[in-house]
Amino acid sequence: MSTPNAVLDRDALLRLRWAGVAVLGAVLGAGTLGWLPASAPLTAAGVLVSAIALNLVLARVGERATGPVLLGDTALLTWMLAGSGGVSNPFTLLYLFPVLLASLVLSPAWSAGLGAATTCCFAGLYFTSPAHHHMEMSQHLVGMVVAYGLTVPLLAGAVHRFRTAAALAETEARLAREARAVSERLTSLAALAGGAAHELATPLTTILLIARELERTATGPDREELVALGLEVESCREILDQLAVEAGTGAGESASTVDLATFTREAVAAHEARVQAEPVDVCLPVRLVGQALRRLVGNARDATGPAGEVVLRAARSGGQVVFEVEDDGPGMPPEVLARCCEPFFTTKPSGQGRGLGLFFVHSLAEQLDGTLELTSTVGSGTLARLTLPGGAPCASS
Repeated sequence: MSTPNAVLDRDALLRLRWAGVAVLGAVLGAGTLGWLPASAPLTAAGVLVSAIALNLVLARVGERATGPVLLGDTALLTWMLAGSGGVSNPFTLLYLFPVLLASLVLSPAWSAGLGAATTCCFAGLYFTSPAHHHMEMSQHLVGMVVAYGLTVPLLAGAVHRFRTAAALAETEARLAREARAVSERLTSLAALAGGAAHELATPLTTILLIARELERTATGPDREELVALGLEVESCREILDQLAVEAGTGAGESASTVDLATFTREAVAAHEARVQAEPVDVCLPVRLVGQALRRLVGNARDATGPAGEVVLRAARSGGQVVFEVEDDGPGMPPEVLARCCEPFFTTKPSGQGRGLGLFFVHSLAEQLDGTLELTSTVGSGTLARLTLPGGAPCASS
């Protein structure tokens, strides 16, 4: 029943209502002593017992009962006021409390409904109090009803605007905390990547060279194991390069002139993708762009499975190189598409993805003054468009 940006939770509302019951008991007691306008003893007792019962209902049923309980409060208040002076009772201002509580914890529709209900009850007290209808008093009482009817929507509207502002501020604070946490993690990764790349690059290269040399002469199961070893070493090197790019230190690779068609085919030779590329000379940092293409094609293949189709297109467009990776997989819903380039965000099962692939490509595109655009429709596949500068041969070539 309560809305997501409610200012009070159920426990806070219950504590507030129990405090209200205590105040109500004090007011009814003061009336019994003749200090305030008093209801009949049975009416006072009935109102107090009913208020306690409503609190117990709210405690047991939960938030679903909030609206009906506040309507019950309005009925009890009308019952009490009708027996203790009617519209002239100074405690008619208590009608504001159900509306205020509804504005704090319920939807605008509920607030409007309670506002209308309390205004009708307030006006009803006027018509059930004929003893006060002489000229001067009648105008005063009508003025009270009208003033109440004007105050309620202003009060409810102000509270709802406050709730909206508070919810927005909380959302912004949460996003800022998440961004700060990601930034701290990336800072740690930067330090780790720098040290790891320096310490591990040479031994990994040596291991890879030895594995490739042994692979040439090995046969049978030994050769398969050496191939697997080489692939794992290459994966380790790519992870180090990936972390370096994400930390902002990996885009310093020198660009070189390559044939776009040859480069594109060789970059994804180990992946199942249909390549359509123009045979033109372009200027690119081939190692990093090759990694980016493998990330995009690999993600597309994971989405489609072995039976799906993945197409990689590469073309020169003016002074830019445009790569498009399109698949016929299940696509991504808008909420996933909006977050898929965030670091550490992944929809893959635990252990099958680090959530860094698309973030790597996005980071590389930004560092090279390019762009990465993703479009996806659920049930119709996904298109990733990577646009990079370098649509002409390198100046030194």
